[in-house]
Amino acid sequence: MISRRGFVGAMAGDHAPPPGLDRDLFVGPVPAVPYHPVYHPFNWRGWVDFGVGALGDMGAHLLDHPYWALGLTLPLTIEATSTPFGGPADAPATYPLAMTAHYEFAARGMQPPVSLHWYDGGLMPPRHDLLPEAVALSREGGVLYVGEWGLLLHETYGRNPQLFPQSLHERAEQVPKWYTRVQDADHEMNWIRAILGEAEAVSPFSCAAPLTEVMLLGMAALRAGQGRRLRYDAINMLFAGADDANRYLTREYREGWT
Repeated sequence: MISRRGFVGAMAGDHAPPPGLDRDLFVGPVPAVPYHPVYHPFNWRGWVDFGVGALGDMGAHLLDHPYWALGLTLPLTIEATSTPFGGPADAPATYPLAMTAHYEFAARGMQPPVSLHWYDGGLMPPRHDLLPEAVALSREGGVLYVGEWGLLLHETYGRNPQLFPQSLHERAEQVPKWYTRVQDADHEMNWIRAILGEAEAVSPFSCAAPLTEVMLLGMAALRAGQGRRLRYDAINMLFAGADDANRYLTREYREGWT
């Protein structure tokens, strides 16, 4: 295990930021650190100072489907485990290479409670008996729904949905397509058109904000302790009876960013 000082020593050197990069704006509220190519433009998300790991990165492209489709709100409990963080335990520098997060959501009206499980870094969920042996779970990412009638499997971004057993396809074909499709299948332009008042955003803040909260709760639970089941008080935005864990729900901002 390399220490945080070891990370700094390994990355010693005077590196000038690329043209057009506002270094102060990029660093934002976190403690000021010298520019290094290891952070920008992509790897910042793996560093504790800047990012929120794979869950905080790709959760928006994977958890959003069940979150939106099942009408989920905020979880009742969260539990997370992982491989080791990079750096000392009291001041980790990088996120683990692999983690799991387990959420429990309450019933919503006529809809039953939901258990949601996140896996990354090569960790995979157990195979279900209804999943044909020839169907591999994609290491590029995806979602597996286990329901009363069978399974729904799709890749990242909801691509290539498949139903199991095969007989469910016939039932699914009878479901009318009543959701409005994104014009030109272009979500970036949908956002621009919504800003201009020409369309409704398909990912409005009313959905995206609580979804982001769910993702970050998984990372906060991981920082709070391996395998620890935390109860979330959504009204007060606190872990109930876990004051030591609540410090991971916020951060100290450097001067000028408070």
